[in-house]
Parts: sequence; C-alpha cells; structure tokens
Amino acid sequence: MSAQLGSAVLLGYGPQGVQQSGSALVLGYTPPPAESRRVAAGVHFPWGRAALVKPTTRAAHQAADSATHRVFGKWGSGHTRNRQKLSPWGKSRRTDTGKASPWLGPMFVLQPQDLIPWGKSRKTDQQRNAHWLGPLAVLQPQDLIPWGKSRAEDQQRNAHWLGPLAVLQPQDLIPWGKSRKTDMAQWIPWTRYSRQLSSSWMVIAPVDPGPAPDALFYILPARFYMTVHNLYAERLPDSADVPIYLTTIGADAGSFAWSFTASGPPALFDLLAPVDGLPAQIRIMVDGIAFVFAVESRRRSEKFGQRAVSIAGRSATALVGAPWQRETARSAAVPYTAQQLAAAALDLSGVALDWGLTDWLVPAGAWSHQGTPLAAVMAIAQAAGGYVLSHRSAPTLLTRHPYPTAPWSWGAGAADVEIAPDALITVAAEERGGNDINAVYASGTTTGVLARVLRTGTAGDKLAAMVTDPLITHVDAARQRGLAVLGAAGAKQAITLELPVLTGAGGDPGILDVGQLVQINAATPWRARVRAVSVSARMASVRQSVTLERHLEMEEV
Repeated sequence: MSAQLGSAVLLGYGPQGVQQSGSALVLGYTPPPAESRRVAAGVHFPWGRAALVKPTTRAAHQAADSATHRVFGKWGSGHTRNRQKLSPWGKSRRTDTGKASPWLGPMFVLQPQDLIPWGKSRKTDQQRNAHWLGPLAVLQPQDLIPWGKSRAEDQQRNAHWLGPLAVLQPQDLIPWGKSRKTDMAQWIPWTRYSRQLSSSWMVIAPVDPGPAPDALFYILPARFYMTVHNLYAERLPDSADVPIYLTTIGADAGSFAWSFTASGPPALFDLLAPVDGLPAQIRIMVDGIAFVFAVESRRRSEKFGQRAVSIAGRSATALVGAPWQRETARSAAVPYTAQQLAAAALDLSGVALDWGLTDWLVPAGAWSHQGTPLAAVMAIAQAAGGYVLSHRSAPTLLTRHPYPTAPWSWGAGAADVEIAPDALITVAAEERGGNDINAVYASGTTTGVLARVLRTGTAGDKLAAMVTDPLITHVDAARQRGLAVLGAAGAKQAITLELPVLTGAGGDPGILDVGQLVQINAATPWRARVRAVSVSARMASVRQSVTLERHLEMEEV
C-alpha cells in the first residue's frame, strides 16, 4: 500500500512501509512477535551508539628529554620535569601525523596547532538538544535535540493527536522521550484492545477535523478508517469459553428483543444445553460491545464429513414471555400510572423496566389483561403508540416512542449520531408512501378520553381513522398515540446503509441503536431515525446494516 501526498501522517506497518517526500512525518512500525502483542518503540541516533574504546589522538612533536629542556615549544617554556608530563591526549609519537579525525569532511589530518573545536566534554552536553525538520535533517552546532535527557515524568506525557491519529505539527515535540525498557510494556493507544496489526493496514487521518460536533457520537471525514475487530463468546454465569465462527445480531422497532444466530464446532451443542428446563445464556462480545442472549435453538448439521452446530436465540428478556412464562390475569382495583402497571407486571421476574414514555394516570377498573409479563408491558406501551425493546446486555425492557419528537421538527437541536459520507460502504433507498393526513381522533373504550390530535399549524381537516384503546385514559396517552399515527404519514424513504463498526475513539458510535436520530453530513445534510440494525461479525470482518426512516417533507420546509 503506497503512502499518500499531503501534510498528513503516514503510518506504514511492517517492512513494506514507504516514505514520501514533502512535509509529512513518516513513522515506521515493525510488528512485535505474535506471542508478545506489545509494541517495542525506540528512538535511535542516525550515527549509531558510541563504542566503548576511545581513540587516542597524539601530538606530532618529538618526545622531550633532558638535553632539550631549554628548547621552547609553542606551548611555553620547557622544564626538566616536562619529560614525565603527558599531554592530555596521551604521549606523542611520530606515527600520530597520520592520524585523521573522523568529524571534519570525510577525513582531515590533524596539525599540531589544531584544536578540538568543541572543547572538553562536559556532563551538561547531555542536555543539548537538536530540532530537525522533516524525517531527519543535518545537525548544526546550535541544534537542540527536542526530547533531551530521558526523565521519569516522560512516561506521563501523552501524545496530543485527535481521533484515532492526527498529524504532528512542526512545533510539536515528540512526547515519548528517550527509549526505555519499560517501553516494551506500552500498549497500542488507538484501539479498544491492543493487538498486533496486520502489515497491510494504513491510516491517513484528516489534518484539521475542526471542532467536535454537537452530536454525542460521530464519524468524521477520512480517506481511510482503521478497525481492529474482536469476536468472543462465553456462557453465563460460569464464563466458560464458547467457540463460534461467526454471528449475526439484529433488532428492529417491530420486535421486543435483539436476536442472534451463530455457528461453531460440534462441542457447541452440549456446551449450550438447557439447564433446569430453561435455555442456556450466552454473552457475545463484538469489538468490546456486549450482547446477552438466551439460546432457544440448537441444530446439528453434517456435510461431506464436516460437522457443525448452529444456534439461535433472543435477548434474555424473552424468558418473561411465551413459551417460558404462563399467562395470568391482571387488573387494577385502584388508580395506577401506566409505568406502575408495567413495573407490577414484571414484579419478581428478574427483569427491570426502563420507562421512556410520558406517564399517565389509569383510573381504577380501566386495566385488565390476560397474558405473560412481557405481553402486559407491550400492551401498555402500545396504548400510547410506543414499542418495547430489550437492553443489549442487561435484563431490562425499554419502552420507547417511535417519534420522541415529531418528524417535521427533526432538524432542530443536535442529532444522536453524525456520520460522514466517507464511512458509508453502500447506500440504498426505497420509497415508502404515507397517508396525507394531519389529524386523528384517539379514544378510550368504556372509560377514558376522546381527543382530537392534529399537527400544529394545520387546519386538521385531513382525518385518519380513529384509534381506540382501553388505556387511553388521559390526554397524555391520547397525544402520544396520535403522534405515532401522524408521524408515520407523508412521503418518506427507507434508507439502508452499510457501514463499519468503529469503536477506537471516544466519539465512535460503535453499533447503532434502534430509535437514534442520525445525521448524514452530505453536501446537503439530512436526518433520519434508525428503525432496524443488523450486525454481521466474524474474526476478520464486522459490518452493520442500518435501516433509517427519512421524511422528505421535512426537507422541503
């Protein structure tokens, strides 16, 4: 893979890394042994390490003796005792005239009057620094080495790059100081889990990504995105390793749980056998993102001597629904809120409730239900136009509204996730028509309210069919149910995006969630809500496919 021109950092891994001319900083990287999984880094001077043997340079004058004690040399009057005095560089010999110094030109013969230009070495010389430009430059006498003598506090210095990597500016100091043995313990800093990188990977990060967007998660523009994937599974609660080859994980707004399928070796069949009549539970980690499932299906297969086992299941919250729970009758003889009714249905089930709807009061006698705890929670949420979804890894049911804000106001405020078009692998759009309506009646049955819900700013003259539910007992319930009907109206598209799973930096969104508001930062940015997510993972590749609901009317206003 060749390096790119421009003022960017080019990282080449392995012996094939190349260097481009220009103002770029090129760093070479050699992977450590496979068994180490650690990075060895060092800074080396270009002329090599000094040898232990010091060369001697001797003056070219004759040896002094007692007969020449009255002869004056260039360095002062001679005395008898001078016979025993040595010049600081050793006793002189005739052969010294052939000595050459290695630091002036290629070679230069020393004359008796020549002086070593930098004088006697001092300990303070170790503090001298040199600032070179580009990868390396010729050192001048006044040049200073920017990192100086290694100090203990250098270990606390942090590299100041943004995102996964950023370009070092000429004034930036190399932050890691002199190489130490402890450098062997440093982990690769830009991945969630440090691991050896393939020599074919290269990343070119934007020079100036600008200020961070208002969104909580974002994928910034870049020519390349670097990802290091990890797939791991374990059985719960004993954390026994579960070998799987690949897995597919998905969820959508029409189902209450995340679902999965996976395949593995024949031992998988017995490893995930039911316990006490209940399905085994498994935790799957995709790039560090955890999902917990109940294994509801196991199947052996054999083909041309190849044996494998496929498994499937849903979130562990499925255990509070059919067929794992019996249907029971529920009613309320005293007033309760809708949230209290849902929490009471899950009482003693081991599953918690995360209420995400506007709560409302349900009078005594208005609530009665026959079914499982899961079915009861879903019936309460649907009365307000909401849906139920499971937490990825915790035994928790989430109640959410498909339109926490009306589609015609999605342009206000910050999106949950912003994505640059550079990160989109494929994009497909399908037209989804909607009724041309602007009002709807929502009503209770034997008790409750009758409310006319209309879109603000319209005449409310295009009515949808009336919706009824025994739990529409308050205007808050009617308003939410009406918004679910009106929000789905109008011209819209189902946009399917395929994009990588990015988890390295703090703002990377990882795997998207159903219900998130996403902004695509195209030439004309547009927004849509996530309605379905599907993740395909294997050891060498992880991809996610996301279905968005995009309203065209919103963009025409």
